[in-house]
Amino acid sequence: METNIDTLGADILGITAFAGFWIIFFIFMFFIFAVCVVGYLLQAISLFKMAKSTNNDLAWLAWIPIANMYLMITIPKQPFNMLGGKIHFDDRNSAAMMYFIYTILGSTIFSMVSGVLLFIPILGELLDFLLYICFIVFAYLMLYSISKDLFDTFAPEKNNSMMAILGLFIPFVRVIYMFTLRNNVAQEKVIIVE
Repeated sequence: METNIDTLGADILGITAFAGFWIIFFIFMFFIFAVCVVGYLLQAISLFKMAKSTNNDLAWLAWIPIANMYLMITIPKQPFNMLGGKIHFDDRNSAAMMYFIYTILGSTIFSMVSGVLLFIPILGELLDFLLYICFIVFAYLMLYSISKDLFDTFAPEKNNSMMAILGLFIPFVRVIYMFTLRNNVAQEKVIIVE
């Protein structure tokens, strides 16, 4: 049985390229995983210290994914306002409940409505797309309000609106900004009722 040297060299080259691709892929994925773990730890440390500084008994929730959003919503003491006060909650626990209902039930209902709309040719796809855009915009507005209130509690004089907007599109910015605010003293907002 003869072995062609050229074919053997091409096979080795192909195997080497294939192995090289997967090595680079796994190194890249490890780097992404490491960045996510560092971001999670920085956010957890920040929320834990912020909750402790406000004497929140549930500071341990900072270490639990998803549950830590409850802390982000309830640490600020001022009423929750969104869309210029059109959505208003005096009790931030109610705002937290609204957030979780919207993210869990909203996405479920969105999926069901989306499935039905896709049966309507052309118009259904357009309505599905518009519904998706509305869902995402409302979620981003909610996250903006949550982040800005948290930032205002620990740094009232800074440009927190810009940091909240940047944090929507580059989440690591929000995490780093929270980490820089973690040792600040919480400020109570004075609300003037006319």
